[in-house]
Amino acid sequence: MLRFRSQAAYRTLYLGGLFFPLGDLGPRFPVPGEMIIICEGVKDAAAYHSLGYYASGLNSDQLAQKFVPLFQDSHVVLMPDRTSDAEYKARTSAGRLASVAASVKIGTLPLPLDGNLGDDVRDALKQNEGEQLVRAAIENAKAWNEPVIDSGVRRITMQQAVTERLDEYQRGPIPRVELGIEKLDATLGGGVPYGSLVVVGALSSHGKTAFSLQITHHITGGQSLPVTFISLEMGVGELADRTLSYASDSPKEHWHKLLPRLDRDASEHFQGAAPCTLIEGVSELDDVKREITLAFDGGSKVVIIDYAQLIDAGSRDDTNAIMRRVSAEFKRLAKQHHGIIVCLAQLNRRVEERKPLVPRLTDIEYGSKLGHDADVVLFLVWPHRVDQSFPANEYQVFIEKNRNGRSKVGLNCHFNPPRQRITEEEFAHAPSGDY
Repeated sequence: MLRFRSQAAYRTLYLGGLFFPLGDLGPRFPVPGEMIIICEGVKDAAAYHSLGYYASGLNSDQLAQKFVPLFQDSHVVLMPDRTSDAEYKARTSAGRLASVAASVKIGTLPLPLDGNLGDDVRDALKQNEGEQLVRAAIENAKAWNEPVIDSGVRRITMQQAVTERLDEYQRGPIPRVELGIEKLDATLGGGVPYGSLVVVGALSSHGKTAFSLQITHHITGGQSLPVTFISLEMGVGELADRTLSYASDSPKEHWHKLLPRLDRDASEHFQGAAPCTLIEGVSELDDVKREITLAFDGGSKVVIIDYAQLIDAGSRDDTNAIMRRVSAEFKRLAKQHHGIIVCLAQLNRRVEERKPLVPRLTDIEYGSKLGHDADVVLFLVWPHRVDQSFPANEYQVFIEKNRNGRSKVGLNCHFNPPRQRITEEEFAHAPSGDY
């Protein structure tokens, strides 16, 4: 059983992203020449403290650039959680520290990678001889000698890249995030890999927000991964209403009479789910970029932006030039933070004149560059909105682009607007398949 030296042995100072221990004379910051362990979370830092180590806890699995100067001339040992994503991001943290720290090492916790025995130091300590195993992991941490420039530039030989990739394959399939529609995920190769920019395009009132909220609910609830939703269109009240519609089958016109039932359904919906953070009130590109960076540094795995054409770049450039900037920045941020950015986009209404109604990259309003930069492009079509001879619940998802797998595939689904749900029921009216 893990024991702490005293109840007050690990009081902390929280600096908006980093925990440091508090001593009798105030915060305990690193000093030159001292060894410090950097881990994820205040509880893990307390666990290392109980073993006699000086430790600092992150509020995410990656050290933000603004905290790097605090570790000037320190000997840093990074001890990431035993997950593929955390170990990948530890390399970015190491690269940021390399220019200021006296030395940087990365240790591997004595646990199976992405296994069922847990993933943090407290799980490791519960094992037989766990303390000895953890101490050995710290002692045997490997020195970091491949600097990473914070802009996202990395220099590595092709042989090293192949070796790293083989190591990843040996650990198992490349981690992906499922979107929650089985056939869509299967066509995408099991979901969307980290580091991807996903563009979801649709005409106005064709279900962009419904689709994005549904994948949000699946990612936070079904996979317990934190999501940040940046809304430039709808307020948080509207998003809350749509979430209630998704969570409860209570008719909206009777909500005021069914509040206990709504409360119960909402509680069940959020039980065990990771948080979804809603951001409203931003419109400038620089503000959106800041919120994306804060989201990833704060632990979000997926950031959703609703939607691209509402972003103001604060310049006199024409709209096409602004969208090129938006596209380039989102692509860079997804790669830099090894996260997933899902950017919703409006389509030009001329697509309604096409028979059959199958969108193309050039249909993205002012933003075909978004489609070209994206790793995955999905188009959503609610045919009944354009031609009322189609069934009212028929819905189509087109995989226009998939950088790492099959594309040009159409999937027929069933859309239930009152419940804001898209399911996989098919219609004979418009067969699925390649197009």
